[in-house]
Amino acid sequence: MKTVLSGIRAHSWEERMSLVDQLIPLWKKKFGDNLLGIAVSASVARGEDQAYSDLELDVFLREKPEKRDEQYLQRVVDGMLIEAIYHTPDEYLQERSSITHHWYLSASDHWMVVYNQSFFDDLMKKLQAIHHHQADFWVAATRGRYEFQESFSKVLNVVEIDNQEGISLLLMDAVMKVLKILALINQLPFTTFSRFITEARQFQIKPDRLDDMLDLLVFGIYRELESVREVCLAVFQSMEEIFRQNGIELFADELDPNLPNRSMLHPV
Repeated sequence: MKTVLSGIRAHSWEERMSLVDQLIPLWKKKFGDNLLGIAVSASVARGEDQAYSDLELDVFLREKPEKRDEQYLQRVVDGMLIEAIYHTPDEYLQERSSITHHWYLSASDHWMVVYNQSFFDDLMKKLQAIHHHQADFWVAATRGRYEFQESFSKVLNVVEIDNQEGISLLLMDAVMKVLKILALINQLPFTTFSRFITEARQFQIKPDRLDDMLDLLVFGIYRELESVREVCLAVFQSMEEIFRQNGIELFADELDPNLPNRSMLHPV
């Protein structure tokens, strides 16, 4: 007997937009005059969705529901994941005025408006007025320095004990930590997860042997543990030097617990 996968199924762009058409009147019913605007985002908005892409939307309200688990929508309908985030304009603008921990991806957001174009026209003008200085990106990049150091240490540890089974996930995690930092210092967010590696190769600022590190994953050669050690040490040291050239010593902490933690670093 053939198994039917109820939780995942291929869909067309037209099928996704059909669900959007069904959602709009339901949100109007739910929020009434509180509803300001609705836009599709991510791959569907870019016209780049694939057979198994999910449907993501941003819904703007005058006031958000108070309960946290009512401030978003998550559904799997007919094998498609649907996710919508509820925002207020002020909250959204406030978030975009700073370089958040998810800037590396969220800053590439693209909208296809499906309800109240004039609202989004006004919102976009306010978003375009927000500007970040180059130094702000370097400061934001330093926030991930401890996770960066930890992830590389874990990779080197599994190499030390010849752990063939543990290397793949730890190497992937270390690569992700590097790519998030590089997106910030290059001031270029990634478009989508499937393009992270392709887009990272094009960065103007990147550490020595980054491409070699990416190739370890792409070509599945991470079980050559001595090569992993060599490449990871080169990338780590080169990342430190990139920051040093911009006046930042990533790991110049004082041992004394009477001194405050360095929450972020500033270029000089």
